[in-house]
Amino acid sequence: CRHSKDDNGESVAICFSKRAAGDFSKTNIKLKNYAKTSGKKIIIIGSGVAGLACARELHRFGHHVEIFEKHRSPGGMLNQGIPIFRLPRKIVDKEIQQILSLGIKIHLNKEINDHKELKNLSKKYDAVVLAIGTMSTNENNKDFTACEHVEDGLDFLLRTNEFGSSIVGKDVVVIGGGYTSMDCARTALRLGAKSVRTFYRRTRGDLVILPGELEELTKEHGVMKFNARPKKLIKDKGKLSGLQMIKTIISKNGSLNDIKGSEFNIKADMVIKALGFDPEDLPYLFDKKELQVTKWGTVKTDFDTMETNLKGVFAAGDIVRGASLVVWAIKDGRDVAESIDKLLKSKRKQDLKVA
Repeated sequence: CRHSKDDNGESVAICFSKRAAGDFSKTNIKLKNYAKTSGKKIIIIGSGVAGLACARELHRFGHHVEIFEKHRSPGGMLNQGIPIFRLPRKIVDKEIQQILSLGIKIHLNKEINDHKELKNLSKKYDAVVLAIGTMSTNENNKDFTACEHVEDGLDFLLRTNEFGSSIVGKDVVVIGGGYTSMDCARTALRLGAKSVRTFYRRTRGDLVILPGELEELTKEHGVMKFNARPKKLIKDKGKLSGLQMIKTIISKNGSLNDIKGSEFNIKADMVIKALGFDPEDLPYLFDKKELQVTKWGTVKTDFDTMETNLKGVFAAGDIVRGASLVVWAIKDGRDVAESIDKLLKSKRKQDLKVA
């Protein structure tokens, strides 16, 4: 916001403005279509932010839209990731129902299991949109992955938000310095954890969180520690009893290094990893020899059209960007919808010329 520039005061509180709009809006809005029914059919895989935004716009362009969602409710991260205390579900449900009420058909508990199934869909529908998001956690240590007392941040949020699970440790340690680490820490406190400490290997200035969120964590008796990372698990009779940490330092050239001999032990019976997230494992969707992916594991798309190297298959949201913001996912959904509409209109003109 330009209000923060040239001595123009503080930036407008966009997040709080949007929250107020959600809290006080009483009207159901039904958007008008841009065009008449086209007779074209599009399937969207995933009903997260990108998928829903794409579905809404495609419908407004006059196309028939269906969504496959592997979970029991739509919304993606809005329902399964972001905690209720940050995003009331009544607001989310209202927004989703406004989109679905346009006439968009959604199939819940419907998962695409292999690339053959998706290839068949690409033949049945005029376009396919991949909007499956990011759910695979960046791994840092195989011992951590194998321990039953270590849980991925999104898995933790999924079971608490989607399934109402209240299982939490007494001495919880959260690893990470982003939005998910804050959500996990504050959720663990609400579930009754006696102690919740969050460790981040970098400095406070490197945190990627909302303004004021660290202060809120502190008010809720959560603890944030910087320049330290986990080194190994400490177990007692097969159960997690603690973590060995090591202090870190950032060199002048920006690289992160361990400080030799700085190891220290902390008590922990549960560790939540919030280390960033990668797109879901792609082989079950496509043979990697067919679908082009980037070196970061995201789906490679044409910069202008957001179409993958597979004809008629598009991608939107975190599966293209990696873990990102909701507003970017909305933009991607709209952009893909416009791109598909242009493609289908172009095909129709060509078909009419041939006829």
